[in-house]
Amino acid sequence: MLPWAHAGIGYLLWSVLTRYRERRPPSDLEAWVLLFGTQFPDLVDKPLAWTFGILPSGRSLGHSLFTLSGLFVVGYVVSKRWGRTNLVVAFGVGSFSHTFADTYRILLEERYASLGYLLWPILRTPGEDMQRSIIDHFRGASFGVSFSIQLLLALVVALVWFRDGAPGLPTHFLLSNEATDTE
Repeated sequence: MLPWAHAGIGYLLWSVLTRYRERRPPSDLEAWVLLFGTQFPDLVDKPLAWTFGILPSGRSLGHSLFTLSGLFVVGYVVSKRWGRTNLVVAFGVGSFSHTFADTYRILLEERYASLGYLLWPILRTPGEDMQRSIIDHFRGASFGVSFSIQLLLALVVALVWFRDGAPGLPTHFLLSNEATDTE
């Protein structure tokens, strides 16, 4: 799955969660923390596996439910002191949604043994995802049905994000009635 699809799925989940629980759209800071969370598993695993050869797979340490759960628990405990648990929950929604979104093709293709990364290092990781670099990964992306679905997802997310007030984007980038009335 491409980075913008991970960001989109995470944003949709966070938007629904904040609107349901708190009756408000996501805040600017939550949107940025969420975005980082949606990319976190790949930011950890891809360079350490593909570029440096430290990890066994591009889905291992950062995609492991052990790692993500540990980070979430520690972050939640620490953030309670500052009353900012919402940021840790936003990161958790982003990172967990990334990891579970990566399972959809594996499940559709019934390659269940390839889900070992979810419980790494207890279970083995799939070996078929080894690349030479992140650039090779993007060069090898195909523009088929999956890519088209991810583009459609991006469009839906953009509409929801604009409806939410485009959190994370400075307000002077958005046209408002007030700005057009003064001209």
